[in-house]
Amino acid sequence: MFFYWSYLNDHDKNDDMDIRNIKLYDLFGQGNHASTVSAIILIIALTVENKLGLDILKIQRPIQIGLAVFLFSLAIIIYAVSFKHLALLKQNKEFITDGPYKYVRHPRYSSLIFCVYPAFCLLFNSFLGLISTIFVYQVFKFFIRREEDYLIAIFGSRYEHYRKLTPAFIPNLELSKKNN
Repeated sequence: MFFYWSYLNDHDKNDDMDIRNIKLYDLFGQGNHASTVSAIILIIALTVENKLGLDILKIQRPIQIGLAVFLFSLAIIIYAVSFKHLALLKQNKEFITDGPYKYVRHPRYSSLIFCVYPAFCLLFNSFLGLISTIFVYQVFKFFIRREEDYLIAIFGSRYEHYRKLTPAFIPNLELSKKNN
């Protein structure tokens, strides 16, 4: 996502990739688009559930709030650690493969899919919202293709190798242990 900063700061207009053709949203990855579509999916799930009068998720309110706070907190921690590593990116001019990026290529997107989105569903007591997490996961998979194409264009075979070894969203802890 922020990998483009180092590229843009270190290259001039004569390089292979013309920076004048990079739009603002390209600089910040595809998360904005995927988050918007995810919000629409959640609104649809909540509306359908409300119209049909479904009350499937039978979790006591204090437990719902506790789980939601836990998931939001986990997401904040993942975001904070990710941004710390992204700050190092600007200094080292390399893409990051340690910290949360050691386990998944897109830790911030993972926190949105598996922490923030389910937390909202718990707060709204939405079973359909929780089930729609499957669709949200697919939406993010679709949108990161473009972002990863940029990363391959910038970092070439180094990023392709990292991509082969590291899952996009769901950590493979066994694989991570082997890479230590």
